[in-house]
Amino acid sequence: MSGRTSPWRLALIAALIGGLGGSTVLALGGSAAAAGPTTTAAPACPAYNPPNTMTLVAGTPQSAQLGTPYATDLQVSISNSNGCPVTTGLAGIPVTFAVPSSGPGGTFASSGTNAVLVGTSDSGIASAPEFTANRLAGGFIAVATSDYGTVGFSLVNTASGGLAFWAQVSPIRPMQPIRPISSGSASAHATYPWQICHLVKPVPPCIDLPRISPFSPPR
Repeated sequence: MSGRTSPWRLALIAALIGGLGGSTVLALGGSAAAAGPTTTAAPACPAYNPPNTMTLVAGTPQSAQLGTPYATDLQVSISNSNGCPVTTGLAGIPVTFAVPSSGPGGTFASSGTNAVLVGTSDSGIASAPEFTANRLAGGFIAVATSDYGTVGFSLVNTASGGLAFWAQVSPIRPMQPIRPISSGSASAHATYPWQICHLVKPVPPCIDLPRISPFSPPR
């Protein structure tokens, strides 16, 4: 009998090993291969990955009292929508923040107007400078615009809890601080958000005023 193991004997041995839970598979030709789990590698990020989108980070929705700064600066982020790091650099990308030029709105600290141009940081974040509500109550949309899209912020200027102001109306003296209207229709609130109340007759006790410029009260 030959000392060489026949292929059918190898197949029988392989079957027996498999039945016992072994992990070695023997081929009929006498070769052996280790069996193991197959894994698929995650797709790699591209070598060239420029920015292609702009998203909101902070600043919406929020409200501020008339004439006061908004608590949270308006912020956006520029990145690539695939989630991979941007390879072309993110610093200095121009972003414009703007609000309506009339009606409820406000001004940005660095420009003193309703619009401002800023550049992004090294991480792609663009932050508007401090934004202060004007003297007109109501809601409006602030818009951030760049080469990678446009996003909006929902803002509201509110007279609720506003600071007291004085108005000079000669020759009537003395006067009380102006106060927000506490009653009336919604349209009346929008048109005449403040009242001034006089202590001297014969004028009516209170007069609705659409807009007041603050200054030092009479002494």
